Amino acid sequence: MSLYTRIPLPLIEWNAKNTKYVLTVLPLSGVLIGAAEAVWLAAGRMAGIHAPLYAAVSCGLPLLINGGIHLDGLADTIDARASYASPERRREILHDPRTGAFGAAGIVLYELLTFGVYCELYECPETVGRTAGALPVLMILVFAVPRMLVQIAVCVIPPSAPEGMLYTMSSVSSRPLNLITASGLLLLCMTVAVLQQGWAAVLYVGVAVLLMLYFRCFSIRQFEGLSGDLCGWLLKVSETVLLAAVFVTLRYL
Repeated sequence: MSLYTRIPLPLIEWNAKNTKYVLTVLPLSGVLIGAAEAVWLAAGRMAGIHAPLYAAVSCGLPLLINGGIHLDGLADTIDARASYASPERRREILHDPRTGAFGAAGIVLYELLTFGVYCELYECPETVGRTAGALPVLMILVFAVPRMLVQIAVCVIPPSAPEGMLYTMSSVSSRPLNLITASGLLLLCMTVAVLQQGWAAVLYVGVAVLLMLYFRCFSIRQFEGLSGDLCGWLLKVSETVLLAAVFVTLRYL
């Protein structure tokens, strides 16, 4: 968990035995962020704060908890894709520690869209009576499910190069263990969503499948494989898209 959160944790000695479990605990960091979002939602409603303040804090909580490691991957991926260069050049841009204009603009747009979705959720009349019910539970799923998608992506998409942290973790981790863990947790999440919302929750499955298909297509075509930065793109985009899907199901379905 020390890779996915800025919360102080005991120092450990990395070795092949414990590194293979790093990806397996990735969804746990999403549960942590989702729980913090659910608590903030309840606190905001009880305190009677307005939607802009609620949304601003909600956008900042993931950054405070995980240190922005995934947001950095989103920015790098936006920069690389905007270059329209060869796959090799795109991978070089991913490795460049500097953030370009497209990456900076992309992060601003991403946060504005996420801010807007949070505002809509907070002010939606259909969600006011669900504060102690569906919405906090769905908040946890919104942040846990994208990390399960990353687990699956690492198992089914080959790495773009035999180097980097992602390659190291994927090469020593157990693919069957990660696939079984992620698939089992996704089934559990779907069951919880159906119990909360009925068959309207099937929308989440469609959204997740389309995201994964699109992600696999462009990661192989434009980068010739997977990297840690691309996983950051998948994770952050999935969070906001699933958050928007929650709003759609609660408001219209």
